[in-house]
Amino acid sequence: MKDRKIRIKTKDETNVMTEDIRRRLDLIDKDLNMKLETLDYILTGSKDDPEEFLQLYVQPLLESGLSLEDSFSLLVDGVLRPN
Repeated sequence: MKDRKIRIKTKDETNVMTEDIRRRLDLIDKDLNMKLETLDYILTGSKDDPEEFLQLYVQPLLESGLSLEDSFSLLVDGVLRPN
């Protein structure tokens, strides 16, 4: 993201800017919460046979060169946005 200089002239402009920032942060929080809930859902479902989960889903992603974090991120995105 580019650094931007913000010149605020009035209190109303400050209030508008503050509300915009709060709205953006709220959207980020909601997205993060949804991803964490989905990851929890995936891991809870894998408790019955964690070795099979790792072998079928995680290991192929790791072998393709992804990090563990990127692998789980890809799995979460696959659940949230299938196809």
